[in-house]
Amino acid sequence: MGKNLKGKECGKGIYQRKDGLYSARYYAKNGKRKEKYFETLPEAKKQPERV
Repeated sequence: MGKNLKGKECGKGIYQRKDGLYSARYYAKNGKRKEKYFETLPEAKKQPERV
């Protein structure tokens, strides 16, 4: 599980980058792993198929 910049857990497949953006990894329908960046943690948690 990833953490934010203050050390708090963000959830499976989500972490906060040093520039403040949240990164969420997930598997696309074709089976490849993708990574998207979000401004807020709730947006990143909405990503349906996290790793």
